[in-house]
Amino acid sequence: MNSPLTDLFQKYLANECTPEETETLFRHFNIPENEQLLHDLILAELYNDNDLQDHGEEHQYLLKKAHSIIIDSISLSAKKEAAVKPLFSRRGFRSVAAAILFILAGGLLLLLYRSKPHSVPVVKNEKTIIDQIVPGADKAVLTLADGRSVVLDSMPDNGQLMQGNTRIIKQAGGQLSYTAGSHAKDTEIRYNVMSTPRGGQFRLVLPDGSKVWLNAASSIRFPTLFAGNERKVTITGEAYFEVKHDASNPFKVEANGTEVTVLGTHFNINAYPDEKSVRTTLMEGSVRVGRLSGHAQAATITPGEQAEFLREEAAPVRIHRDVDLEEVLGWKNNAFVFNNQDVESIMRQISRWYDVDVVYEKQGFTETFSGLISRKSNIEDVLKILKEGGLQFKLDKRKITVM
Repeated sequence: MNSPLTDLFQKYLANECTPEETETLFRHFNIPENEQLLHDLILAELYNDNDLQDHGEEHQYLLKKAHSIIIDSISLSAKKEAAVKPLFSRRGFRSVAAAILFILAGGLLLLLYRSKPHSVPVVKNEKTIIDQIVPGADKAVLTLADGRSVVLDSMPDNGQLMQGNTRIIKQAGGQLSYTAGSHAKDTEIRYNVMSTPRGGQFRLVLPDGSKVWLNAASSIRFPTLFAGNERKVTITGEAYFEVKHDASNPFKVEANGTEVTVLGTHFNINAYPDEKSVRTTLMEGSVRVGRLSGHAQAATITPGEQAEFLREEAAPVRIHRDVDLEEVLGWKNNAFVFNNQDVESIMRQISRWYDVDVVYEKQGFTETFSGLISRKSNIEDVLKILKEGGLQFKLDKRKITVM
């Protein structure tokens, strides 16, 4: 891979380029014939960086997705009308290629895998406030059928509760599991609700063995045992399901006026009340999605597709194909993955995960952003990345004002 362009790339990463050499490098990486070379250089830099060695599965996911985002961003240079900014770009760069190089020069690697502490205040004299805003964690409250509430993050690992013949176990790693007795005499169906606050997430194993991941500011209502010829739960917010197959007992999820029917499959539902639509994205199997009111046509989707229902009751279902599944499931893999997302959508996710309020000094943001941020990053780093993309912020206690 040795070539004058390769040497110039390495010189740029070492911050040794003159302005003229930097301009030459950017110009070369805007040439389509050089796309493969850029691909190889980025891949080598990401995987050879010493700071990235010996990381676990989560960091490997972030690393691979970072590479994907960088490569995909090349095509944006030919689509100026899209007004898309990489999250990690600096004002003054003349091309998407420039932003890509900035990522490798430290923006992405430092923020996702930094080994040395650093401090870059968002605004003056706000370090104390920033320290109080921490990333989300495994937090949830379980409300039992009799109205009692159990704070699950305060419950010891392997702690147990009983409801009738059903055993409830709080396991390590933020997971609650339900196991029904094999010879249950108690057939009374009791409903429990598990809810996560802003800044919380939790996992649940239902009585039939189906698995549920709850994102921040979400809830699921479910029975302590499934009886009859169907399994039904209700959610708010966002949840990912891995449903155990049972052809004789279809699994149904009600979410903000929609109903998803499955036999056994993996899918994600985003049904936050502050989003403009309810989105069901399928990873594996097949699901049928419709409105509870029946005013709109139901649709069956296949893996890689997303069914979207707008808030308007009469609006028909929209089917999106070739959906970026890694973006949809970024939250489940402890990452924010943004693919041409608008400012307000990004800030809603940050608000839920960091338990902060977000207001806007003015309306009318039209630009969209692409990028990757670990959900384990502190709020200081997250806002710093967004500032590099051109946004400004004012922080007052737990309120962020987008300038």
